[in-house]
Amino acid sequence: MKILPIAAALTSIFLLTVLPAQSRADERDFERRLARVDKGDVDRLLELAEWAKGKKLTAKARLCFRKVVKLEPDNADANLALGRVKVGDRWVPVAMADKARDRLKQRNAANDKGDEAVTSGPIDIELPGEAMAKAKVKGQLLASRGPAEKLKQKFVDSAGVDASTYSGAITDHCQYFAMVNQKDLDTLVQIGEYTLRRLNWIAAIDPKRVPFRADGGRHVCWFTDEETYQDLLAFMHEQYPAQITRDAAKRMLRMADSVGGNMVQHPPMNLSKNPTAWSSTVANGMAHHWLRVLSGNARFEINLRTGRAEGGDRGRGNLLTWLDEGLGIWASRDAIGLNNIYFIARQKYKNVGRARKGEDADYIAMVYDVATNQYGKKARVRSLWQLSRLGVNKFSDLDLAMSWSMIDYMFRVRTAEWRTLIKRLGIDPSFRIAWVATFGTDADRAQIKELRKTKNDRGLEDLYRAHCDRFEAEWKVWVKKTFKEEYEDPTKKKIVEPPFVPIEKGKKTEDKGDDKKKKKKKRKKRRRR
Repeated sequence: MKILPIAAALTSIFLLTVLPAQSRADERDFERRLARVDKGDVDRLLELAEWAKGKKLTAKARLCFRKVVKLEPDNADANLALGRVKVGDRWVPVAMADKARDRLKQRNAANDKGDEAVTSGPIDIELPGEAMAKAKVKGQLLASRGPAEKLKQKFVDSAGVDASTYSGAITDHCQYFAMVNQKDLDTLVQIGEYTLRRLNWIAAIDPKRVPFRADGGRHVCWFTDEETYQDLLAFMHEQYPAQITRDAAKRMLRMADSVGGNMVQHPPMNLSKNPTAWSSTVANGMAHHWLRVLSGNARFEINLRTGRAEGGDRGRGNLLTWLDEGLGIWASRDAIGLNNIYFIARQKYKNVGRARKGEDADYIAMVYDVATNQYGKKARVRSLWQLSRLGVNKFSDLDLAMSWSMIDYMFRVRTAEWRTLIKRLGIDPSFRIAWVATFGTDADRAQIKELRKTKNDRGLEDLYRAHCDRFEAEWKVWVKKTFKEEYEDPTKKKIVEPPFVPIEKGKKTEDKGDDKKKKKKKRKKRRRR
């Protein structure tokens, strides 16, 4: 009878010592196996996940499955193992399945309307119910005067600036503070909210959806002067310590001059010193952030052969810069009739001189010249494929014009494909895959699956380039047909009244005086020896 407690005690000691030691050994074995697996090898990761499950290493198994989903978002084995179900073309947790199905029904209904419109030619992409929408934003502005004033006062106390020189405004999607009067700032907020509504409407995105939810829910703009810019960065570091670290703030301060004082961060922010193009900064910036949030996966630009991400300005970088720039310009021109802000450090205008930074370019004439092959070799007209490979600081006026026009073409003629592309940019880990899957055929999509299976990145590149060329040829046909009359007779140009009047600020110029002319340096004469 006395032996039983002793046996039980020995068993307990065995369980407390031997089994944990065995578990730790399995974990070390798992780490060794994981280190030997190529990062892009989905099959080996799945095998390792099953091995971990057999060893009761549940957390390690889930880690492998998550790695697989990151590489192949549509992998059924990994998603099912993570407790997800497929709704439409997305995998969601079981608890969210019903809500996702409801959203899918709404999205499909919107897409059906878009498809019908596209088959009948260019569609009317004007926003419905704008008067009511603006009134709703006005109500939000009035209701948030207290919180906006409180946040402004925190900044005033932190930076030691004059409170009367700043105004603040907060709505559901915007948080703007600037050295302008309250009326002008409210108009800037209306421009930001309008741009968001416009892009959501064209892309058939549920207007109730907050695209910046993961980043705080609002598009943040702070416009200050040069003397206060450093204080602004310190204040934003206090407000967003995880996003704007001390090192990030120092980097932003160093870069501020080269990019005109405008910084784009995520959560979505525009922090500007001495801004002049307030309206363009708001509309263009909102469009940039809208696209970046919805296209996160495609910016990785996975190399099929290595399985490594080449986006984010590493290696060849992501391929969406032309899309970012084109959409930003389109949004600004749509809202205020012009665009005079670019997210480019050093713009290179090398072509025909039709565009200058800070001025409105004759983009229609420029793209018509491209479509009709009127530029010579010196103009360096790039193809769409070359445009997508271009770094942000290498865009010319012609590159910007083509980027804007291709966005306009997709919006007005190929709306269904644009909606599909926006969805795929958030799913596919490569812009090339998303582009071919959107504008290709069923055979092309089947070929993509085979290329991914065989890790044939060169084959994907060839397929992507072919579809870029095809899209560009179709775009040129549209440009020639749409703008021929206007190009030949500028008096027939359609006058479109933008919904907002630009709010700009005069640039500061240094008064050096007429009598302070630069003195020429005299060359020293060499003495003859």
